[in-house]
Amino acid sequence: MPEFDTDVLREWALGRWVQGRPQKVSGFSIDTRKIKNGDLFVALKTDSRDGHDFLESARLRGASGAMVTRVNNQIRLPQLKVDDPLRSLQRIAATWRRRFPHPVIGVTGSCGKTSTKELLAKLLGDTGVHRTKDNSNNHIGVPLTLLEIDPFRHHFAVVEAGSNSPGEIEFLARLIDCNESLITGVAPAHIGNFGTIEKIATEKAQLGKYTRPDGNVIFPGSCAKFSDFEDFLATSVILVPSALSEATPQLNGKLVYWNHFRHTPAKGVCWIELRQPPLSQRRFEISCFSPGMLANAALAIVAATVLGRSDEEIREGLRRWKPSPFRGEGVVRGEQLYYVDCYNANPTSMLDAFDAFDIFAPPEMARLYILGGMAELGELSSQFHREVGEKLVLRGEDRVVLIGDESEQYKEGLLASGAQESQIILKDSVEEARGILRFFRGAVFIKGSRSFQLERLVPESISDMDDRGEEAC
Repeated sequence: MPEFDTDVLREWALGRWVQGRPQKVSGFSIDTRKIKNGDLFVALKTDSRDGHDFLESARLRGASGAMVTRVNNQIRLPQLKVDDPLRSLQRIAATWRRRFPHPVIGVTGSCGKTSTKELLAKLLGDTGVHRTKDNSNNHIGVPLTLLEIDPFRHHFAVVEAGSNSPGEIEFLARLIDCNESLITGVAPAHIGNFGTIEKIATEKAQLGKYTRPDGNVIFPGSCAKFSDFEDFLATSVILVPSALSEATPQLNGKLVYWNHFRHTPAKGVCWIELRQPPLSQRRFEISCFSPGMLANAALAIVAATVLGRSDEEIREGLRRWKPSPFRGEGVVRGEQLYYVDCYNANPTSMLDAFDAFDIFAPPEMARLYILGGMAELGELSSQFHREVGEKLVLRGEDRVVLIGDESEQYKEGLLASGAQESQIILKDSVEEARGILRFFRGAVFIKGSRSFQLERLVPESISDMDDRGEEAC
């Protein structure tokens, strides 16, 4: 683990030690339940709690000190007094990152950030690669991620940046200070907070704008239509479908043409083909996923290549990679199949998941779709839910369970696409949907925004598995 000199921390934080200072600091924590010996507890104040109320708990759990706004003289714990613990945490993180001599890769985009980040880390070798845990990708998670980088153990850092509102990516991009960056795409995620798809593009493009001048910005050709991406086209590596190779001469970046096709459908194996003129075509085998996930995998392969990984090293990483739990994961349990993607949802990711489920579920099996709503779509929410419903085609034996306030809009779209009233079931809660799932036999699709917590529908025999092994697809 990294170690931080406490005098240097004082300088970086623009603070002063009170009640002595620790001999060393070996990490940072904002949660006393997760403190490790030697951590500096950062006493953040939120709407729901004040970290200053937990200083004694931090001491008892092994914290070496605390970074505070208010010193508590009743607690025997070294305290680094600063004006704002969060700003000081971010300042320390930015300085620590700039001392890291190896590549830092930033990842953002409207769909698939976390899965792409995990895959890229695997392609870079996994061992010796530091990456964002889960999706700790905001103004608190990013600095904590940067402060876990150990220059003696890590040769790469892959850092995810997320955004719910304008301006967040620019701030995070300045912190991350990317050597290389990867943007998975632009889609109407959180559009209720941005207003237009163009403003979402502006937000995502900030990661590219603040990538170091000698680095590359890697993104799909669909992003190039947005004016904000023009600012760094000259240093871009742009992934373009092979079918459009004749229509892209106007793009100024380095073009990589790609294609995918199913190689052995029975085993769920696909090929990804990449061609970057004048180099010869390269081919990589990967488990079959949705078209969107395969496109993100191609971006990760391109990024790993830029960072010096050989084709054989990349192929080995692809062989060892599998999706994170509940993020586009297909699981077989006896005669029951589950496709679970319940971490988040927007119109693009929902349609992409439909395509993945169509690949995963055998055509002879009846299908049960359990759909939660798609959050943060603003004034366009009803329209988007209706359009997604129109794209879902039910066969005679299929059923769909709709949960949430936008169920009626989903239903309108389903009826417009030819579904029958008898195939559509509206429920107010996850608990009500559980009874239908209990008696269904076939392939089950579960997806909705995080607020619905649809993972509660997943049987314990699946959700408790630490290693899904060969049963994960």
